[in-house]
Amino acid sequence: MAPVERSFEVKDAHAGARLDVFLVAALDEAGVGGWSRSRVQRAIKDGRASVDGKGVRRTGVHVEAGQAIRLGLDDGREVSVDTSGRRILELEVLHEDEAIAVIAKPAGLVSHPSPRQLAGTVSDLAVERFGPLPEVQGEDRPGIVHRLDRLTSGVMVLGRTEAALEHLKAQFKARTVQKRYVALVHGTPRFEEEWIDLGIEPDPKRPDRMRAVRLPPEPDNPEWWTPPPEAQAELDERRAKRAETLVQKVEVLGAATLVHASPKTGRTHQIRVHLHAAGLPIVGDRVYGPRGRVVEPLPKGAPSLERPALHAESIEFEHPVTGEQVCFESPLASDFAELLTFLREWRRITALGTRYSKVIATASVKLDVVVMNTTSRYQAWKYHVSPAPVDAFTPPCGIAVRSMSSVNVPFGPESRI
Repeated sequence: MAPVERSFEVKDAHAGARLDVFLVAALDEAGVGGWSRSRVQRAIKDGRASVDGKGVRRTGVHVEAGQAIRLGLDDGREVSVDTSGRRILELEVLHEDEAIAVIAKPAGLVSHPSPRQLAGTVSDLAVERFGPLPEVQGEDRPGIVHRLDRLTSGVMVLGRTEAALEHLKAQFKARTVQKRYVALVHGTPRFEEEWIDLGIEPDPKRPDRMRAVRLPPEPDNPEWWTPPPEAQAELDERRAKRAETLVQKVEVLGAATLVHASPKTGRTHQIRVHLHAAGLPIVGDRVYGPRGRVVEPLPKGAPSLERPALHAESIEFEHPVTGEQVCFESPLASDFAELLTFLREWRRITALGTRYSKVIATASVKLDVVVMNTTSRYQAWKYHVSPAPVDAFTPPCGIAVRSMSSVNVPFGPESRI
C-alpha cells in the first residue's frame, strides 16, 4: 500500500516545469500508479502539496532545481482512478451468483496488482465485495480469469469458487468464450468484415508496447507438424504468439468509424495492435495511435477522450454450474457514448447543411444561414444560400435556421426542401 505522503527533490532536468507536470512524472518514476494529471491537480487544489515546506494550491507554479516537493496521497489507501480523476472505490456488478460475478469495469481501473500498482484493483475491490476468492491465476489475482487493459472499459467475469474459476479458465484456453468489443477508429475500413491474422510480440524498441508480425501459416495438423529449424529458431527468438481478430464495420461517422472487434485469442493489447496494423488506429490511443498526423481529424469541438475508444461490450460462455450458455453485456461508458453522440449529430447536421447549400437560387435575396442544433452545445454550421421563394425554406424538427442579415425571412409551414 502506498505511503500517506511522498517527497521528491526537483532535479535540474525538471527545473522550470509546472508543479502538476513535475509531480505526475515523479510519481510515475517512483512506481506509484493511478496518478493522472487531473488527479494530481485535484490533490494540489485540496491543499495536499507543499514546496520547501510551504503549502501550495496553484497547479501552475513552476518548480526550481533543489526544491523539496511533498504530496499527500489521499488517506493512504492506494486506489485506481477513472479518466476524470475520480477515485474508484467499488465495483459495478452486472450479475452475481454463487459461482461467478460479472462486472462493468470502468476505464482507469487496473485488473490485478502489478509492480506499478499494488492495490486498488479489480481483485482488491472484488474481495471487499464478495469476500475471499480463489487464486487460480496467482496468489495476487483472486477471482481473476481474464483481464482488460487499464484504460479499456467494459464487461469482465470473475470466479467465486475454485471449481468455477478452473471451468472458466479451461473455456478461455479452449477459445470457446465469445467476446465482442466496440472500437472507434480513425479512417474508414475498406472491408465490411475481415479476419486479421497477425502474430503479436513485444516491440524490442519500446518495452511498453507490442507489435504485429507475420507468422508462417498454421498447419491443418499441428500435432505432428513442426516448422523448419531456421523458422523455429526465428519464432523462439521473436517470442511471437499467434493472434486472430474478427473486425466488422458498423457505422461510418465521417472521419471515424465504429467497428466491432471479436478476438479469437487473448494476447496483450491484441485489438489495439491489430487495428493499428490494419491502418485503423483507435481514437484516443496514445500508444498505438496514428503514425504522424491523421489524414482527417475529428471535427473541431468533439469531446476529448482521455483513453483509447475501446469498450468490451459483451461476453458469452458456458455457466460453470448450470452448463447453460450465458451472455452478459456492459453499457457503453459515458465518455465513449458522448463522443459517439457528437459524431452522429455532426454527421446529421452536416448532411442537412449540404442539402441547404444545394438550394437553387431564383430570387435576388441572399442570406447567410446558420444551421444549429438547438438542444445541445454542438458547433454551428454556416451556409450561404439563396432560397427562392423565401417562404419555401422550412427547417426540420429540432433545427433552428437564423438569418444573419437584416432581412426578415418568413419561413413557410408547409413546403420543405
